[in-house]
Amino acid sequence: MDENNPLSAYGRARSSIAGSPLGPEDLARVDAFWRACNYLALGMIYLRDNPLLHEPLAPEHLKSRLLGHWGRVRRSRSSTRT
Repeated sequence: MDENNPLSAYGRARSSIAGSPLGPEDLARVDAFWRACNYLALGMIYLRDNPLLHEPLAPEHLKSRLLGHWGRVRRSRSSTRT
């Protein structure tokens, strides 16, 4: 352990902030933001309809299958020919 080198990964951990970095209210806000971001991300991936759950979730609200990158359907070469 290198106690003399303040930039060492093995040095004593310390904070320049007196007290707790986040209070309970700020921590609750960060947690709510984190949960909202996760909900939106999952909704964009899996839900086709009813993202705010105004009605009970039903199978028709879910995407029938997850598609490729950005939700695009890859076309076969034969379908692009005219």
